[in-house]
Amino acid sequence: MESQINDSRLFFGRDDIRFQHIWKGAGGATRSYAGFTAMADEEAKSRIYGGIHFTFDNTAGQSAGRNVANYVFLNFMKPRCNN
Repeated sequence: MESQINDSRLFFGRDDIRFQHIWKGAGGATRSYAGFTAMADEEAKSRIYGGIHFTFDNTAGQSAGRNVANYVFLNFMKPRCNN
């Protein structure tokens, strides 16, 4: 998820775009976020609280996700031509 979040930050050039997301797997719960990073941080914490990850591997995963996003953004997300 971190790579998708970072791609959004890079694409929009900012991280303060407020939005809501409906979590269908959580009974349709709607969550509001102040920006993309807020969503990524909440998801990361939920995995720690749920016993799926530890803090150290969560931190490493977020770092790897940012690196993947930067690579994808710089090498594959190119403007479309009107030709």
